[in-house]
Amino acid sequence: MRRRSRPLGRVHLKKKVHQICFEGGAELEAIANAALDSVAKDGIGCTAQLEHAMDKAATGICRKLLSATLQSEAAKAKCSPKPGERNAGTKSIDVVSMFGPVGTISRTYYYDREKRRGHYPRDEQMGLERCMPQVEVAGDEESPQALQG
Repeated sequence: MRRRSRPLGRVHLKKKVHQICFEGGAELEAIANAALDSVAKDGIGCTAQLEHAMDKAATGICRKLLSATLQSEAAKAKCSPKPGERNAGTKSIDVVSMFGPVGTISRTYYYDREKRRGHYPRDEQMGLERCMPQVEVAGDEESPQALQG
C-alpha cells in the first residue's frame, strides 16, 4: 500500500522558508562576526551602525518569510459566495506589512446587488479589513473598481 505524501506546494514552502532562514542566519552571523572583529581591533564604540545593520537584516528576513507565506498555495484559499452574492471580479493588492512591502496578492470581490454591498473574503481571512477603510458602494456599481474612490 502506497503512503500519501504531503501536497507539493507545502513541501516547497517549507524548503523556501528553510532557505530564507539559512541565508538570513548567515547574513546575521557575518554582521556579528564583523562587529566582533571591529571590537577586538578598535574596542567598543558606538553600536548604532551595528544595530542598524542587524535590524535591516532581520527585517529583510521577516519580509521574505511573510512574502513566502502570502504567496503560498495554502494562503490562496478558495472562497465561496454567501447567499445573494456573486463573483464580481478579481483585483490585486500590494500588501505592506510592518516589515515593508511583502508582495501582491489577488483576491475575488463578491457583490450582493440587493444589499448594495460587496467584500473581499480573502482580505477578511487575512485580517486586512481591519487595516483598510470600509467603503460603501454607490449606485449599481458591482466591480472591484468601485472601491477606487
